Amino acid sequence: MGIELIMPMNYYALATTFSIHIFLVAMMFATMPWTKFGHAIYMYIWQLYDRYRTWKGVELGCLGRGVAS
Repeated sequence: MGIELIMPMNYYALATTFSIHIFLVAMMFATMPWTKFGHAIYMYIWQLYDRYRTWKGVELGCLGRGVAS
């Protein structure tokens, strides 16, 4: 947005900035599983799983297999 405000008619600068932005976003998602950034998505998935598991009455047993309670 800054480039668009500073140089609104310079399409080369806009395209270059957008390409760099998309590259950085792709690199963040590529490294997400190994960083704390991954918690932004995995936390919500875990909460859904935990609600489903509690609703079904399944407790995790050895090696992650479900054991009915």
